[in-house]
Amino acid sequence: MIRLLAAGLLLASPVLANGVDGDMVVDRPMDLVSAQIQAFPESLEGRPNLSLVSRKRDDGKLLVQLTETGFLDDSVAGARKSYVLEPTEDGRWKVIESKAEVRCYRVDDPKKWQTGNCP
Repeated sequence: MIRLLAAGLLLASPVLANGVDGDMVVDRPMDLVSAQIQAFPESLEGRPNLSLVSRKRDDGKLLVQLTETGFLDDSVAGARKSYVLEPTEDGRWKVIESKAEVRCYRVDDPKKWQTGNCP
């Protein structure tokens, strides 16, 4: 239950929701996801699984993607946060794109990621 509340708050956050609020710049790309990683697993209910991908895209920008699955919930199968960053001249990283998505059980394609709430 707490995990679902946290997922809802993450989706509502201007930094973690779809779109970036202003000119967010971080010292290290992992600063964006370190709090979620340190808090994992929030509880031992369900089968919690956390996946972190960080890779350079073909356009030279950095993609950081944090995926959490295994919720003890009958509608939400997973939550994913994605960030696209580009280096700044001073060696920091500017977030140029962010997206929060969920994977839902009770939909036509339960493997598809979507924005918004699950039915």
